[in-house]
Amino acid sequence: MRSSMQTRWTGLTLAGLGALALSAPVRAQKVGYFTDFTPGDAGPVGAITANGLTPVAINDITTFDFASAQIVLIDTVPGGLSLELQNRESDLAAFVQNGGSLIINDASATDSGLLPGGAGVSLVPLGAFDPNASIVNVETASLLTDGPFGHLTGADLSGGNSSVNGYADAATLPVGAVSLLSDGAGAAQSVAFSYGYGAGSVLYTTVPLDFYFSDPFANDPPKTNFVTIFAPNELALAAVPEPGTVALLACLSMSGLTLARRRSHRAS
Repeated sequence: MRSSMQTRWTGLTLAGLGALALSAPVRAQKVGYFTDFTPGDAGPVGAITANGLTPVAINDITTFDFASAQIVLIDTVPGGLSLELQNRESDLAAFVQNGGSLIINDASATDSGLLPGGAGVSLVPLGAFDPNASIVNVETASLLTDGPFGHLTGADLSGGNSSVNGYADAATLPVGAVSLLSDGAGAAQSVAFSYGYGAGSVLYTTVPLDFYFSDPFANDPPKTNFVTIFAPNELALAAVPEPGTVALLACLSMSGLTLARRRSHRAS
């Protein structure tokens, strides 16, 4: 028979590890935020501060030192990227390579060069009246849809005009990428995915958050869900826990796996 200590640790690591991760403290991180063509847009600030992070407006994308932030959040608008943003693509890649977290909400869905290490990703923009643009499916559970600010189903994010502005051909995603959301066409058309690059990470979506943040007429059904749950969950996914917390969770996870193996062995 297992001791009560073994029982408690098994339950904590295997059933409660996710809850621990959600409540884990994060480093005092700065988030540089920028909306292409409208750098004064403060829409992301609420989502950033809700996570206890410090917002830093990127007023001039041509000169901003990405290394001064731990997370960089880029929102684009339909129709393509500004030349100024395109000229910083290699600098953003270096930022992630060196350990930074990059979030891109790409309402343009036209330039895969914005994705560090993702030049081979095939992006396809969708028109506002494309039926797939208003439908969102959850492909993989993550903090994006099951985070500290709430749970979201595909239905919670569907019904917008548009909920997503394009998709990435899932077959062309970077090696190791995980597709988190797809559009109405199904898994082949990823509208949110994440992957590691160098020492850092990338979260990419085709959700037009600039529209939901700033347009007073963006009263489509999912608006509140995008602004109050989806956006802050993005930051929770990108934020890096304190090093001590990471070590603790890793230790607990290994302990749980060991005890689970013992339990399986005894049952066999």
